[in-house]
Amino acid sequence: MIGKNRIKRIILVLLICSSILYVQKQTLAANPDSFFLLIAKTRSDNNGPDYLNLVKQQLARIGIRLDILANNPLFVEPYYSMSDFDIAYIELKQEIFNPYFPELYSENGTYNNLIGYDISLDWDDELETGRNEWYIQNGSVLYPQNSTENLKLNWEWQHYLMDDILPCLPLFIINNDTLSMLVFNLREVRPVLGNRDPCPLYPDKSIGLAVRKAIVYAIDREEINNIVHGGKYEISHWPITLMNSSWCNPNIIKYCHNLQVSRDVMTLSGYDLGVTRICGQKEKKKDIPTWPKWEEVCEEYNTVTIDNSIEFILCSIFTVSLVILYQNKKRIKR
Repeated sequence: MIGKNRIKRIILVLLICSSILYVQKQTLAANPDSFFLLIAKTRSDNNGPDYLNLVKQQLARIGIRLDILANNPLFVEPYYSMSDFDIAYIELKQEIFNPYFPELYSENGTYNNLIGYDISLDWDDELETGRNEWYIQNGSVLYPQNSTENLKLNWEWQHYLMDDILPCLPLFIINNDTLSMLVFNLREVRPVLGNRDPCPLYPDKSIGLAVRKAIVYAIDREEINNIVHGGKYEISHWPITLMNSSWCNPNIIKYCHNLQVSRDVMTLSGYDLGVTRICGQKEKKKDIPTWPKWEEVCEEYNTVTIDNSIEFILCSIFTVSLVILYQNKKRIKR
């Protein structure tokens, strides 16, 4: 029978082991010098302040400072309609909106065009408008509502929106009827997130898009969910309501948390975590990262999670065995 003192020692060793693994996992989390400041806005009467304070800590790991402004909900409309922010936290009641939220992502949508999208952002000469706007305006015109063709076009739009525009990061489904998300201000007056200059190594990608990609890969939604809600909320990947699940693209892009990928995309955007500004330089640096593919990032995320669990179990077994052997040896000497 194992005595109380031995149980205490085993627990202590397990805690030490888990702490070592945690420190190893966080070696990338050392805060580099910040490159720029972003402004985040939220209402003061919802989960926004709690979420954004955690996001602030997570973005510091990739050199982004975040100032948070929480406002009285009575003044939320004029507060959000101003363009002097980079990130905003919002909660959308599902029954209020059209199934795929065109009001939020259209150039002339409601919410005072919160994200600041305009057709020049993704102008298409053949379509004679922005591609995102074309999807929204023609989704219910080209094909009958709720037809298979209309549904597939909607799925295609969701993928394009989250890959090539990236106006938001969905967070959680709250009480089964509310979608919470972080939205980005895409206006050109925002010098970072609205920067439409091309990345030096990927001229078909804008610097603003690259920084937004870096941000969504840096944000750990599981950590936020565990800390704020004890892990009880469902993480959402769709930029639309889940009220009608058939509208949700089954192959939607999932931005799995990966700090290294986030830092790599920051480098591609011109902010080298070395820490040197490479944007505009002609010479190519060695080991320049490639543009991330979300499927590979999520596969790596799942592999790392499993590997960490196995590593912890093996470490625990090993340390417990050492403790037992030590105790037996000590007993024999007596």
